[in-house]
Amino acid sequence: MLVFEGQDEVIAVAVLEADVDTPSMWDLHVVAIANEHQGRRTMTEVGELPLVEVVLDTAMKYAMDHGAKAIRTIVATGNTRSIRMLLLQGFKRTDRYDKDYDEYLASM
Repeated sequence: MLVFEGQDEVIAVAVLEADVDTPSMWDLHVVAIANEHQGRRTMTEVGELPLVEVVLDTAMKYAMDHGAKAIRTIVATGNTRSIRMLLLQGFKRTDRYDKDYDEYLASM
């Protein structure tokens, strides 16, 4: 779990883990941004970026640094904000998970 703090408060978390059977495959379980920080932009080395992009980039880099070759996640088919965020970060829809969710994959 990665915790993102600002001014002594938690502003975001990302939860991911390596697959036990395939350590090069990681699962992204959660990216959560505190309500009052949703839509916020933050300054980085390359300029101002959306906080959610920084959180997801950081989580993906962490996974890569620890052996990930790919990251998968599932998203509700109607969650257009999350789907858009994942597509912008290089995830591709790979399969239907069940009647309500689709699986997405990002290769490193």
